[in-house]
Amino acid sequence: MQEATLYKRATGLANTGKNLYAYRIFFSLSRKEPENVAIWAWLAKTAPTLSEFEHAFNQINRLEPTNSEIIVLQSKLTKLQLRAKKQQTTAKILGVIGGFLGLLGSLYSLVFSIVEIVMSSPPYPPEFGLIYILALFGIIGIIGNSVGFRVSLLVPKNPDKYSSYQYTVGGINLVLNFLVPWMIFGTIFFLLAGWFGEKSTRV
Repeated sequence: MQEATLYKRATGLANTGKNLYAYRIFFSLSRKEPENVAIWAWLAKTAPTLSEFEHAFNQINRLEPTNSEIIVLQSKLTKLQLRAKKQQTTAKILGVIGGFLGLLGSLYSLVFSIVEIVMSSPPYPPEFGLIYILALFGIIGIIGNSVGFRVSLLVPKNPDKYSSYQYTVGGINLVLNFLVPWMIFGTIFFLLAGWFGEKSTRV
């Protein structure tokens, strides 16, 4: 009886556009009734991410291959997969550009710092310590952007983790920008890469 009430509530939420709330209820119902095709159909219709949509679709296809929803859902899945592929490609390109620009900025910071340290002689002014900090930031930037560049060259197997990583690298670069302003372009591209990577997972 409780399941029937929850099912009715979830369908009402879905019909009023509150898909995320509906999905959570349908998901809990699917754990109790894993063979219920109607629940899986609603899960597909309200799924917030591509991976969750694919999972629901596969369950319907397994349980009832002749279900009337299959053709419609298959068409939607194909469109979503094509869109996700384009967005992931865009994210990869932006990430590569961000990594390249970030590396240039980091290398410039490191070389500039080393030259300043080598060419200077005591007594050093109080602000000279910033040169060492700049050098450290240059090293951190080189490591972070090198890994970011490498990750961007790979086709992401998990776009959620991929976009989270790009956001992290972009955030780190953003923090470094107050001393290394020319890294802002790498930061922008990394943040855009993260945005496109995350967008590719959404339905």
